[in-house]
Amino acid sequence: MPTAALITLGCKVNQYDTQAMQEIILRNGYTVVGENDPADVCIINTCTVTNAADQKARQVIRRAVRKNPDTEVLVTGCYAESDREAIQAIPGVSLVFGNREKAVSLTHLWFTNHGKQRIAYRCCKSNPSITTPSVNTQISVCR
Repeated sequence: MPTAALITLGCKVNQYDTQAMQEIILRNGYTVVGENDPADVCIINTCTVTNAADQKARQVIRRAVRKNPDTEVLVTGCYAESDREAIQAIPGVSLVFGNREKAVSLTHLWFTNHGKQRIAYRCCKSNPSITTPSVNTQISVCR
């Protein structure tokens, strides 16, 4: 069974978005593992409230790539929205999508295809087939 790790940096909105992505991942046959465990896919939901948050996001992304070089690393969130080019320049990043691309919709597309087909950068409209999940307060948040 394929595995996915989710790393959340930042605010409650990011926690909510990560929970929504996790539900899609589980519905598509993936097992969610811890951020330090080997995974087929790692989604990093970033924050950009300060320069320190940007730096932390880059460190977390590089660490994820270094720890698991064969992992598909997907980066989303506010930092991905504000400085896509900086993230795309990090070797090993598979996909970068900001908040405007509707992270939940792109995650749905990625996991429906089980990563077999690369998703080109594009802006997605909201997907009516995705139900809005309840928030799980058990998601850990890195700061």
